[in-house]
Order: sequence, then C-alpha cells, then structure tokens
Amino acid sequence: MKANQRLLLDWTWKQTDEMVKKGLPKNKTEAESFILGHQDWKAEIDAHAEHIDSVKSFGQNLVKSGPGDLAEIKDALRKLEDAKSKLAQAWQDRKKTLDQALKLQVFLGYAEQSENWMSNREAFLINEDLGRWRLFRGSVLCLRAL
Repeated sequence: MKANQRLLLDWTWKQTDEMVKKGLPKNKTEAESFILGHQDWKAEIDAHAEHIDSVKSFGQNLVKSGPGDLAEIKDALRKLEDAKSKLAQAWQDRKKTLDQALKLQVFLGYAEQSENWMSNREAFLINEDLGRWRLFRGSVLCLRAL
C-alpha cells in the first residue's frame, strides 16, 4: 500500500504543479485548444482517481483489521486524500481561468472588429466631408464667376 500511495502522491503533486505552471492562451483558437486539452486532462485524473480510491479502500481495510502502525496508515490516507482534493481544486481553478481566457479572447475579437468598423466609418466620413467641402468650394467659385 505504501508504494502505491507514494506513486499516487507523486503523480498528483506533479499534475497539480503542471496545471499551476501552464500559461494562458494568446488567441481564441488557442483558448479553445487549451480547454479541450484540459478536458482530456480531466479524463486522465478520473482514471487515476479510481486507483486512488482503491488504495484508500485497501488502507481503510488495514485500519479496520488493526495490525501494523495505524497512525502511519491513517497519515498516508490523509495525505493521499489531501493531494487528490488539491488536484481536483487545481483542475477547477484552471478550468475557470481557461473559461475566462476564452471569454476575454472573444471580447478582444469583437473589440477589434468594432475598432475596424469605426475606423472605416471615420475614413468614410472624413472623405464625405472633404467631398462636400470641395462641392461647396466649387459652388462658391462658380457663383463668383457669375
């Protein structure tokens, strides 16, 4: 049990650290890709959770049977449960961050579209005003010539 518990602890700590260290997406496509990868990560975590639960069950049965160092077994079970909980929380935190990053990228895309639209309209209005000025100036010059 101790060897399995140690392997699972190491795996959960490694996964938690990797999640914390991952960067943020730089565009909408990357955000969507990160979210899909994060979902795959959840499947891997769920697969390991079954193994964690079986090790916990075995440890709990050892505690019930009574032989051996009960305090050490209980401590190992507690550490394993804590690591599992921290990994689940890290996954949820990362999911929330990625969802927010996707929303931000969508917003930035709309903002860029709006800026482009306003720039085009501004250029159109400037040219239209310039055209009116030329027409007005031409009309004034024609009136002077009369």
